[in-house]
Amino acid sequence: NAIQRQLVEQAAADSKATGVEKIVGDLWSTGMDEAKINAQGIEPLKPELAAIDVISDQAKLVDYLRTSAAKGKNVLFSFGAEADFKKSSQNIAYAMQGGLGLPDPEYYTSAANKAKLEAYQAHVAKVLELSGVAAADAAKQAKQVVDFETRLAKVSKTSTQMSRDASLAYNPISPADADKLTPNWSWTEFFKSQGVATPEMFSLAIPAFHQEVSKMIADTDPAIWRAYLRFHTVDGASPFLSQPFVDESFAFYNKSMRGQKEIKPRWKRVLATINGQAGEALGQMYVKVAFPADSKAKMETLVTNLRTALKARIEKLDWMSPETKTKAIAKWESFTPKIGYPEKWREWNGLSTGRDSYLGNVMAAQEFNYK
Repeated sequence: NAIQRQLVEQAAADSKATGVEKIVGDLWSTGMDEAKINAQGIEPLKPELAAIDVISDQAKLVDYLRTSAAKGKNVLFSFGAEADFKKSSQNIAYAMQGGLGLPDPEYYTSAANKAKLEAYQAHVAKVLELSGVAAADAAKQAKQVVDFETRLAKVSKTSTQMSRDASLAYNPISPADADKLTPNWSWTEFFKSQGVATPEMFSLAIPAFHQEVSKMIADTDPAIWRAYLRFHTVDGASPFLSQPFVDESFAFYNKSMRGQKEIKPRWKRVLATINGQAGEALGQMYVKVAFPADSKAKMETLVTNLRTALKARIEKLDWMSPETKTKAIAKWESFTPKIGYPEKWREWNGLSTGRDSYLGNVMAAQEFNYK
């Protein structure tokens, strides 16, 4: 952390920085400018809230959900590419369940968690109130948000179920067939809106969840959708907004839910954000001072020698059958050493950051990382 902090401070102090140094410096400078963040209040988030405020019917709702997902803000379900469960050599897109503010569906459905659910509802109300909603309206909307999420929770799998049966995440289906399951949510159009080619197949994990979302798109009052989306938009941005938002976020998620007594110093939180949103950019700066090229070359030579010796040893084993040796060599060949840092660094062209808004920089990085 000491080296990383020195690097980000140097980057922030360089007014002529470009490339990864500019990105890291902008995130650090805006994140550490507490006075400016507090003076701005919720102002940096107002364009996002304005986009929610105009949702008045199903068509506008669907358009918003697609557009916000393309910016890396998909509150309803997680979406991304991972190795195919049955063909690990290739990737497949996964659409997973989501939409909940609490860690597990059981927080909504189990009587044992009633106190936690009530605390969450109070948190929702507080966040809505901080965002500008009148107290009485915020309390009413908080109840609606919790009821909305409870409906999703009832068709969601618990974390225990998901961890015990990884195949629950794997349900390969064509976009056309998926469209039939979710008539109010077109997966064909969703893929187009994300700027990617529509695949022949993707994994629609937990179909019942997505079917329920499709129903809710049609049968839930747009006002409830607006409250739900407003809350999650503000809640997700709270750590990067002014102190009242930071305090409320910490009080519920860290103190109440996790038992953390004190919030970490701002510099540690900002550094964690940089690592989360632009970690490879900071890593590129880090290895220049902590792991120079000659050290990488020495380690690569060492590993190459070890691999050569291992292969020779396998080939000379008397007790191993030819068939087993063939399998062992195949496993040996599949091993790909990755030492220190990649030969080709990630390109950061297209990520635009500045010194105007910490939240603005974070959102820009989120959108860039999603794409």
